[in-house]
Amino acid sequence: MDALRSYLESAGPRVARAAFYRGFDAPLEQFRDTLAEHALAYARAQEVDLAGILSEVKAWGIIDAPPVTVRDVLRGECHGTGAYS
Repeated sequence: MDALRSYLESAGPRVARAAFYRGFDAPLEQFRDTLAEHALAYARAQEVDLAGILSEVKAWGIIDAPPVTVRDVLRGECHGTGAYS
């Protein structure tokens, strides 16, 4: 960061913002925030549709599983496993 700061401080006159960026001001930011709030409220209001034993789950946790290598002998029985497995 020091190199960037030094470069910016030693550079010539500052470049003015283009007219295009005038539209990215506080009203647009407020609109985006409001839109995001409405979208999240809509998504949260939807009924969760889980069948069978999953219908009882109230809290979800994400677990990253390690890759599994399928033995050559079992590749015929395990569909979707190829040489990349």
